[in-house]
Amino acid sequence: MLILITLTKSFSIPLYVAAGFDSFMYALIGYSALWHIRHEPTNISFRIKGGSIIYLIITIMFTLIGILLLLTTPPEVAIIIVLGILLLIIYARLKVKRL
Repeated sequence: MLILITLTKSFSIPLYVAAGFDSFMYALIGYSALWHIRHEPTNISFRIKGGSIIYLIITIMFTLIGILLLLTTPPEVAIIIVLGILLLIIYARLKVKRL
């Protein structure tokens, strides 16, 4: 981050990057909850009335926020977020054990 701030002379780009990662993180948490409801319905320790709808709305909402952030910020932000997400996907495919 220090190199990015030094090169761009801007503190806003790291803030945009953090906001982008947060929005996609919340979208993935919502997707994960939907996946677990669909694949492991008997192992849920508590239930929320309308849980699937709530998780779906959260997933869509935060995905749209992330996409809008990518479209309305400097190109450096979009490049960093996309590269970060791709690296996380590659890492998860290579290193994370399957259940």
